[in-house]
Amino acid sequence: INGGDGGRIETSGHWLNVEGISVNTTTHKGQAGTWLLDPYDVTISNPNDINGVFGTGVWTPTGTGSTVSATTIEAALNGGTSVNITTTGAGVEAGDITVASSINKTVGGTANLFLNADNSIIFGAGIGISSTSNLLNVVLNADTDNSGAGNIRMGTGSSILSNGGNIILGGGICSVSSCNGYAVGTAGLNPQNRGIQLNNATLDALGGNIFLKGQGANTVSSNNFGVDIVGSSLLRTLGTGSISIDGVGAGSGGANGGVNIQGEGISITTADGLIDIKGQGSNGGDFGNYGVNVNQLATIQSTGAGAININGKGGNSASGTSNGGENGVWIIGNSTIAATNGTIDITGTAGSSLSGANTGMVLTGNIISLGAGAITLKGIGNGIGSTGLDISSSNIGWSGTGAVPTGDISLSASAAGSTDSIRLSSATRIESLGKLLLFPNGGTLAGGAGIFNLDATELSFIQPGFSNITVGTTTGNINVGATGWTLPIGSNSLTLENTGLGNIYLGGVISSPSDVTLKTDGSIIDEHVGTDIIANFLDITAGAGMSVDMDVNMLKTVNNSTVNGSALRNFRASQLNVFSLSDASVGTAIAGIQLSSLGDINISGAIQANSNLFIKSTGNILFGNTISSSVGPLNVTFQSDSDGINGGAIESNFGNINSNGGDITLAGGVDVTTGYAQGDELHPTGIRLNYMALNSGGGNIVVRGKSSDGLAFSTAGSEQNNGVYITGNSSIDAGTGTINIEGVAQQTPNPNVSSDNSNGIEIGNVGLITIQSANSAANAIRLTGTANVNLFTPEGYGVLINSPLPTDSPLPKGTNIAGMITIAATGGGGITVTGSSNKEAGVHIDNNASILANSGKITLDGATTGSNRSAVESTGILGQQADSLVPTSSSDIDIIADSLNLTTSSLVGTPLISDRINSTGILTIKPKTANRPMTIQAGEGDNSQLYVNTALFGAGLPISANFSKIVFGSSTTGIMNVSGLNFVDTYNVDLLTGSDLTLADTTVTGINKVLSIATIGGGTVTSTGILNVSNLLLNGTSANFLLHNPANTINTSGRNFR
Repeated sequence: INGGDGGRIETSGHWLNVEGISVNTTTHKGQAGTWLLDPYDVTISNPNDINGVFGTGVWTPTGTGSTVSATTIEAALNGGTSVNITTTGAGVEAGDITVASSINKTVGGTANLFLNADNSIIFGAGIGISSTSNLLNVVLNADTDNSGAGNIRMGTGSSILSNGGNIILGGGICSVSSCNGYAVGTAGLNPQNRGIQLNNATLDALGGNIFLKGQGANTVSSNNFGVDIVGSSLLRTLGTGSISIDGVGAGSGGANGGVNIQGEGISITTADGLIDIKGQGSNGGDFGNYGVNVNQLATIQSTGAGAININGKGGNSASGTSNGGENGVWIIGNSTIAATNGTIDITGTAGSSLSGANTGMVLTGNIISLGAGAITLKGIGNGIGSTGLDISSSNIGWSGTGAVPTGDISLSASAAGSTDSIRLSSATRIESLGKLLLFPNGGTLAGGAGIFNLDATELSFIQPGFSNITVGTTTGNINVGATGWTLPIGSNSLTLENTGLGNIYLGGVISSPSDVTLKTDGSIIDEHVGTDIIANFLDITAGAGMSVDMDVNMLKTVNNSTVNGSALRNFRASQLNVFSLSDASVGTAIAGIQLSSLGDINISGAIQANSNLFIKSTGNILFGNTISSSVGPLNVTFQSDSDGINGGAIESNFGNINSNGGDITLAGGVDVTTGYAQGDELHPTGIRLNYMALNSGGGNIVVRGKSSDGLAFSTAGSEQNNGVYITGNSSIDAGTGTINIEGVAQQTPNPNVSSDNSNGIEIGNVGLITIQSANSAANAIRLTGTANVNLFTPEGYGVLINSPLPTDSPLPKGTNIAGMITIAATGGGGITVTGSSNKEAGVHIDNNASILANSGKITLDGATTGSNRSAVESTGILGQQADSLVPTSSSDIDIIADSLNLTTSSLVGTPLISDRINSTGILTIKPKTANRPMTIQAGEGDNSQLYVNTALFGAGLPISANFSKIVFGSSTTGIMNVSGLNFVDTYNVDLLTGSDLTLADTTVTGINKVLSIATIGGGTVTSTGILNVSNLLLNGTSANFLLHNPANTINTSGRNFR
């Protein structure tokens, strides 16, 4: 009722004559049936007579074989019947099918035509099979008896036009889509010895698939090709139709190739389908048993998105005297492989021979991309003198006309012998706007076995325009030879990438107008004296535990051609040893350079950069040369101990950083904006600047260091274990920028560990040191030091500005060499020095040190929990100094401390230099801690409260008479005792407390000077001595003023009581 498939009609006999018979196996629903003709040799033709006698089960030929009318086959196909012509039977003939008349399907639906021959299928010249009505699947199935003989031969002018049906040529068992076996060549010469031969033939599937599978004859002859396409043959399909060609050479002669495509005018084309060509040369032949040969102007092309894959393997010759030439793929004779937007992937693997060279791929043709499709060429040579890729007189990528393609190009080669695995010669042109990838398949890029060596001439064949050129290896080293590599103007980035454990050796100069990337799991080793790399941007990465040693010169402008960009240049390794690194960029600003390391970074050469220089290390950063800006501001950042584990110091000896207006940051930790460079085993000081110059030219300067925590080692006997240590002839000049220096001296967990110095910040000891800023901010210069050290440590200051020595030769501490250390704010800004210590003074300023400001406030803020030291100790110069950066000053000076020593150095005795605290501003001395008692007296006191020695004040004394006012205390000061305040004709004086105030002895101020006494919070002011003042101002909140001495002399008085 529903209808099934069509039935099967089988016809056989002594002899057959089916001329004029009409068969119909169609069904209302389902697949058409099959008419099976089963003679011996079959000729498809239209003669009138068929010779043959059949009797007693024995075939007795009376002619040349069974003849089937082409007209009858056409009628069956037009009627919707699939036709199966077979030679299977009990006969004694070869079982060939000869197509002597054309078969044309003109009406009806889709049908199949099977030609199944025990032996061969032969098309006569000009004979064709075609359909003009719906699809006709044509299957030529030779060697169906699997005897190892039976080929397919299509002569001149023969054709199969399937109108969208599949065209299948092969052997064994075939379907309308493929065959599981090969059509196999037979004994004899051309064309019998070919598995499939198309000689000026046409296969046009018009959207269907084309499938060819052939094997050469296993005879002693030569040229026993698996598939042989010659003359001007055409293989064509449209749309997503694919073309598959699979050929295996055979025989013991020479040149028994797998697939031979040779002839001017040959065209193999599709649009969006795959072209897949596989060839295997004969094993056991004499020589020249290649995998695939495309020769003599042949063209293989996809016009749409279709990919082209060619894979050829040379045979393994084991006999003969002319061994060699077992090449994987030949594409020669100006032949062309072209794809529009599909990929081209060609792999040639050489076979083996007793002697001679066997090349992976020989190319003297053109591999062309007309669009965005990638091109991959891979050649593997084998044998002495072999080459992986041998390319000459070829265009790869761009054809030279039309738009330049945008797809990537990959050349990959290797060779088992010592011969160069890649050879480019004779006007080869490699060009695309995509990436160029150059990869060895093993061995190294230069030197050693299986080398992949590109000399200067070969490199010149690479045209400008590639977005990136990558040279890489997975197993060996990358060596840049002495001749180097200069990329042409217009080229983009270059990458040398080693993903194995090999190294990158720089033996010559790499010059690129754009980016250069060096990336390896091994080390980068400089074997060249002088500049190694000239590039726009540079990105360097070495492997874990590896190092980078190099000189680098980076140019943004080459031959007056400016290249713009914004990528950061990166250098990454486990250890970086940079001998020189320069960026002579001009024009548009770029993002700069980044050096990052999983270990130490050692910079012994000059660095020139533009815009940004970021040096980042999980370990130490050691610097001993010059960093400068090539043009414009350069932001310089050093970040040591970037993982926050086991420390990482910053140490500079005889270094110089000139940032030309950019910021300079020397710090560390996970977050460089807040973290510290921290000392480690070999470099216990967090930041050590020895004979160092920092010049920002207007940028801000930040220095943050922390001493070693001693967790992983012992620093016993170490000379320095400071947070920040500035020594030698060093200078820090921010121009109009600010300076912020922070240092922390840490306790060590081992109580038996000590060092000579363990200070938050130490400045001095040797040389002339200058720290200056012309910034106008209140904290133009800020020093903040903290010392939390083991109590047995000999020195542990928060901030120690120490008497330096003029030379490296030791001199007694305290030797008076004025002006050896200068900290100066010259642009109206202020200076704040804040220090705290659990052992020594919070702030200690030795003689010969000067802290100067022309108008901004100077603040000394110190704290200590050490029982024997004052919070602030200073015998240095504050305010102004003749013949210095600040000869005059109107700055206010604040000294904030719970204990104070301005008389002598705590390190040595020192003379009382006159006017060493000098300004026309206001001098304020007050306790740091609320309710701290304060005593003002003629003489020194202990550290139990804040003592101020009035014997230091006045003309010819250390505290100059130029101050407009002296302020003692603050609104939070505790009990204040004043005695011996005798500033005749010297200062206006404010006495300020938040508690009681007692005036003892005689208190004298000069004519037209004001004594202001204030207490906040209900305190009582009592005068037991004589007040001899010109002007008295009393201020208080719920205060009592008891000034009853009848000897008091007060010219004028005022009050402000609440």
